[in-house]
Amino acid sequence: MKVYIGLLICSFLHVEGVLALTPTGAPPEACRDMAPQHGAAPQPEPSPYSAEVVEIEPKKYTLTIYGDPVNILEGFMIQARDRSSGLIKGTFEPVENEIKVIDCLGGVQNCATHADESHDRWNVTVTWNAPDGNLDNINFVYTALKALTEYWINQIEPLIPPSA
Repeated sequence: MKVYIGLLICSFLHVEGVLALTPTGAPPEACRDMAPQHGAAPQPEPSPYSAEVVEIEPKKYTLTIYGDPVNILEGFMIQARDRSSGLIKGTFEPVENEIKVIDCLGGVQNCATHADESHDRWNVTVTWNAPDGNLDNINFVYTALKALTEYWINQIEPLIPPSA
């Protein structure tokens, strides 16, 4: 009986470790596939979240991910990727205690994620600085996390640059 209880406790601790929430944002290991590394599979489509891109000045954009009172954002991860190559482009701006930026796949500050343990976010807005060159081929790719085991990965919001 003692062996059984010991195995049960060890199994519980192992699962708890695998499913540990990263309260200070997505780890760099999540950069390639956008999965939060919680040990659970992503949810099937469609996602309950939506997104909007707004140009705030030349070469500077905001991306807002919208939830609602039922579909809060417990966590998120955002990248801007070239549609053809899949390469991550541009940089994000950190916001103290809200948004942190991480370096992904050899880039610098090219991924935005949550910086706190806030569990009542209905939406989040990040600021992205575009690289030089043509922006016609950019998608914002994001993961929206509702709960530890309930999340949607690789959601797409295209950047539609203004006509020159």
